[in-house]
Amino acid sequence: MNRPILISILSDTHGLHEKIKIRPCDFLIICGDISKRGKKGSLKGFKEWLNNVPADNIILVFGNHEKKIIKELKEWLKDIPKLYILNDSIQIINNIQFLGFSFPINEDIVEWVNNTVIKELPLIIISHEPPYGILDLKQTNSTKNNKKYKHGGSNILLKYIISLQPQLCCFGHCHYSTGTKRYGETLFVNAAIVNEFGQLSKLPKELICFNKYFFDAVWSDSVKDRYFLFE
Repeated sequence: MNRPILISILSDTHGLHEKIKIRPCDFLIICGDISKRGKKGSLKGFKEWLNNVPADNIILVFGNHEKKIIKELKEWLKDIPKLYILNDSIQIINNIQFLGFSFPINEDIVEWVNNTVIKELPLIIISHEPPYGILDLKQTNSTKNNKKYKHGGSNILLKYIISLQPQLCCFGHCHYSTGTKRYGETLFVNAAIVNEFGQLSKLPKELICFNKYFFDAVWSDSVKDRYFLFE
């Protein structure tokens, strides 16, 4: 019997990875800011954690906290067989396209993206920053009695989404706006798991994909072993 594809998504762990439980899934998507200001100490145990999470495939993009150590991180993590680091690149797994953007998002690769994406296959866009206006509010100059917010998303990413019409778009960065929203055929997921104060306050987002359609779902821990995955 066939079953849906199981997906867990998280972002902005900021060194708190060992406190996060991932349930058995086909794909774990990590949307950046795995470290705390790029400090190596905040990544203690991260490689072992990646090796041990019960996910068949791990998709990772880096965030602003990793901006200065990307080359070093790629070298450090390169021997994890189930890990795909996407930095302005595309990977096809199980007939799903994963398009991962660097931070900040680069508008200069638009021609390459448009020529590389296969329209017939489902497309998941992964970035650290949100698209402008979608789950992208962040606090600014706030006091306890006068909280203010502004949009922190990317207009460039919004242009890519309008052009490519992905089935799923995953991101983080704006800790205040964790959640999911659907516009048209695209499900948007802000998977930041810390709050505005950097405290772990949320669980990973869990989705299923059934017949190229992505939606929020809760599955039994045993479902991954009981049914066959779509080919």
